[in-house]
Amino acid sequence: NGIYAKKEIKKRIDDENLKAIICISKACYNTFQEVLGIQTNKLVQIYPLIKDQRLTLKKSSEDKQLTCLYISSNFELKSGLELLEVSEKIQNVNFIFVTREKTISKEILNRIKKASNIQLIEFNLNKKELNSLYLMSDILIHATRQDSFGLVVLEAVKMGLPVLATNMYAIKEMVIDNYNGFLVTPKYQFFDDNDIPNASVWNHRKSTINKTFVDNNIVNFLETKINCFVPKRSERNESFYDKNRDKLEEMSKNSFELSQKEFSENSIKGKWDDLFHRTLR
Repeated sequence: NGIYAKKEIKKRIDDENLKAIICISKACYNTFQEVLGIQTNKLVQIYPLIKDQRLTLKKSSEDKQLTCLYISSNFELKSGLELLEVSEKIQNVNFIFVTREKTISKEILNRIKKASNIQLIEFNLNKKELNSLYLMSDILIHATRQDSFGLVVLEAVKMGLPVLATNMYAIKEMVIDNYNGFLVTPKYQFFDDNDIPNASVWNHRKSTINKTFVDNNIVNFLETKINCFVPKRSERNESFYDKNRDKLEEMSKNSFELSQKEFSENSIKGKWDDLFHRTLR
């Protein structure tokens, strides 16, 4: 965003050998020129290609404990502390933490390993192993403090999972609030409401998003929303159990249907074909 950087970018954009700049999200496409102070017709928006899945969606009649999946190479930056507190409050839900142990303090690591409802997995899975986790899970948790896209969110949506996430940048394109998941605003907004980098956070990360703290609003959000899906049986009201599972099934179906539109293989391959035919002829 500096004067020299803008000058260099402008020079490269005007180069006739540069055919296109691919933005992997609409948020990037819509803000690129404004942030960099340039004008160009070389911008194209194409989502990352995640292979289409042939799924049998979870049915509301399944009588099993809910499983929440958390995946991040940086534990605190993606609200690992907040989810740990939630897991201690909701004992009848299983949690899978896929992360790097070296990013977790000894005290927090001990809490995780002592929890009977948490499975801790090192962040070194291949695609096959990761897909098996998506299939055995019911919800993805991605309450990130800093993200511009979140590929794990798109992978989860393609696998038909509802997502609980922060309403950050491109995440809003993959998770529609109260449709295929729920969104929440974090304590520190890395991007403003117009998807422009928020200088008060962006330029002061040590005192904001990189601090060790627990965002109580995130804790309350996750606890409340996870409980929306938790099966609850009672002798007086059996229908409440069905209502909880129906919500999970509905959002799972919505995620899968959303993934078959703009995020489908045909849609993305078609955009690449159009780009090649238009720019390389």
